[in-house]
Amino acid sequence: MALYYHVPDKETLMVLLGGRILEAMVRRLPQKGEPLSRIQAFAAAYAKICSRYPRLMQVWASEPGIGAEVAVPATEYLYAELLRAGASKEMVVLSADLIVDFLHGRAVATGQKKDPRRIALRTKLDGQTREFPHLQAVLEGAGALPLDRYVAFIVSSAVSASRGRTK
Repeated sequence: MALYYHVPDKETLMVLLGGRILEAMVRRLPQKGEPLSRIQAFAAAYAKICSRYPRLMQVWASEPGIGAEVAVPATEYLYAELLRAGASKEMVVLSADLIVDFLHGRAVATGQKKDPRRIALRTKLDGQTREFPHLQAVLEGAGALPLDRYVAFIVSSAVSASRGRTK
């Protein structure tokens, strides 16, 4: 019996599979240690998922509501670690978005160049960088920056900004 007999469409199947994959990822993440190392572990695990399951990432990026629904356990983990690191609630959301969007962009950039779905997603990401021009320089240099250093940069920036706002 085909899987489609049990679900209404391909996107629903992707949501169900994506939810299982992210839940398994979160279960394997470290539960002890410094927040930065735990956030870096999260980023490395999520980067593997984006590379291993590029179609899931494309569905999540094209349907933000679906991605948000599926990603609740992963989002909660990342938010909690950013708070533990010292980021304010406002900076937690921004920092988590920067980390996840960077990982999505990284997966797109390293994927098949001629896939029309990837081209459409790259176009969408390009639009986001035009909307936030101050991030352009960071994103342009990010390809040469190792993942753990990029995450450390985002976390330290969020904590610094949070401290500056509380004074």
